[in-house]
Amino acid sequence: MKKYTNNLKGMHPVAVRQQSVKNEIWEDAAWYNEDTNHFFVPIWRNASTFFMKMIAEQFDYRLVKNYEVVDWQNVPAYTFIRSPDKRFAGQYWKANTNNDIEVKDLKETDDWSSLDMHFVHQHTFIEQYNIVHCVDLDNPMRVHDDGIFSVINNVVTIMNTQQEIHNAISVDFKKANESELSSNWFIEKHASYYKDDYKLYKDYIDGK
Repeated sequence: MKKYTNNLKGMHPVAVRQQSVKNEIWEDAAWYNEDTNHFFVPIWRNASTFFMKMIAEQFDYRLVKNYEVVDWQNVPAYTFIRSPDKRFAGQYWKANTNNDIEVKDLKETDDWSSLDMHFVHQHTFIEQYNIVHCVDLDNPMRVHDDGIFSVINNVVTIMNTQQEIHNAISVDFKKANESELSSNWFIEKHASYYKDDYKLYKDYIDGK
């Protein structure tokens, strides 16, 4: 493994971990690999913490403001995506933990992202980037090797050894909310609110 260098532009992963709760460091930001000139674009509740802790330092990424990279909108990028229904348990758990958001709040509010930032749509994180590959968190072994993105194969290998990605939400929390989150009102509202994310995921799967 290549030794991590100290003169790369952007924030060192250790510094990011120490400040990760500060929303401002994530605004207009992505993980950048200067050697190969590519981005990893984090999406909240899509193993972004895993990437920060387990991948960024090992593979020479720094967190940068995207506009600091020359021609950043054309720089090749990849990301982790999930089926919106499988992503939601983590979104709701985080919103409940951070802001005491409950099911009744979801019923009473049309814009869930106004309740907590973790309800933000997946597609809004990546729409400005030149995404050339997505890693499907629900089927992470489905990858390819195309030059500078050969790192994806190493990332996926590490992912498949980390149970925390799949078991981050407690069984008790899931059981306590299972009835409401499987009700007709929730299924219909969730499908409508995240319709663009469902399309994003379906288009990716169909494209594979």
